[in-house]
Amino acid sequence: FLAKFTIDSLSPSLSLSGSTLINTSSHTYTATLSDTLSPILSLEYQVDSTSDSWTSCTPDDKTFDEKEENASCSLSNLTEGSHTIYFRTSDTSQNISDSFPVSLTVDLTAPSSSLKQTLSFKSKNNPITKTSLNKESKNYVSDQKPKIQGTNKSAKNGTVSFYRKDGRTKKTLLGTASIDGKGKWSFTLPKKKEQGTLDYRLVFTDEAGNVSESSSSFQITRDWKKPDFLTSLPDTIQRNQAVSFTATDNRSGIDFYKVSFVGKGENKQWIKQKIDTFTVPKHLPGGTYILTVRATDKAGNTKEVEKEYRVW
Repeated sequence: FLAKFTIDSLSPSLSLSGSTLINTSSHTYTATLSDTLSPILSLEYQVDSTSDSWTSCTPDDKTFDEKEENASCSLSNLTEGSHTIYFRTSDTSQNISDSFPVSLTVDLTAPSSSLKQTLSFKSKNNPITKTSLNKESKNYVSDQKPKIQGTNKSAKNGTVSFYRKDGRTKKTLLGTASIDGKGKWSFTLPKKKEQGTLDYRLVFTDEAGNVSESSSSFQITRDWKKPDFLTSLPDTIQRNQAVSFTATDNRSGIDFYKVSFVGKGENKQWIKQKIDTFTVPKHLPGGTYILTVRATDKAGNTKEVEKEYRVW
């Protein structure tokens, strides 16, 4: 008498599909199981432990009875934070696999939309100007397509959406930019041929998909027109004379002046000041001098006036 036996000592193989980062308290894994000799008996999971009771997953065809099965494992009531999900399989020959760990992070917190972050406005006539945005902040740029840079660590590896505020409630999406792993991002505003002031808002989405509230509105003024001098430099000067040179700028306003008063042929030596007057030195030696005045508006646009003087 001859008998044929099949010896199966191998547990079923398992292939899982699911996310590693979610923004909800529930998640479903899909699984593919296969066994070369025996039908599948079960697929089970535990959260953050292997010492408690195991929870059964559900086969797609309602019953585990074949050597190849597809199944789903639905997790619920997950708390915010990092978790390890353990899975195990078995077949009808009583082979039970080792637990198979999978990492899962639950992030239920929306990123901040506070404009207390530092932003930079990169303008062709200006160095990068750093400002902390708020509802009252005035931000001036001299480009038709200004580049804006910022940092929001609560939305790292996510995105920032840039909206133009149109009226009291309406807003228009201008574009979206990626945020790197340090929370840094940059966005170039669409080209605008007209100068003027517009209101904007930001919305942040973090890596898990949580969306922030809309930020408070802030203004950006585009101004690429040079300032104008209201008065010309005088034809002659005297020692200890106060020379006026008032400039104006209708869009962004005058930020500061730079004044250089040197002997003819000498390199300019700039003095930065807010006031619109310059006093000729009281004990100035006789000679030929060059007075140069440069007005700079708040968008970085500049205009110079210059005159040569003979002092006796």
